[in-house]
Amino acid sequence: MRTGRSASVLAILSTFILSSICFAASPLLITQTVDETKLVTLAGNTRPEANKQNDRGIVADDFAMEHMLLQLRRSSA
Repeated sequence: MRTGRSASVLAILSTFILSSICFAASPLLITQTVDETKLVTLAGNTRPEANKQNDRGIVADDFAMEHMLLQLRRSSA
């Protein structure tokens, strides 16, 4: 039983140390506060189904969008 507990503690410590090293080596990518007046529309990121023929008009502010996907791309670094 003691060996199992030691192995568990060692696994947790190893995970903590490795994750600390990975985060410490990562450069800070967000360097400014978000400014809602400086928005950029990215080309080529809209699904083909999102078109005028499928537009159903304005919805309420509290309309739940259950299947929304935000896709981000990491820097090459």
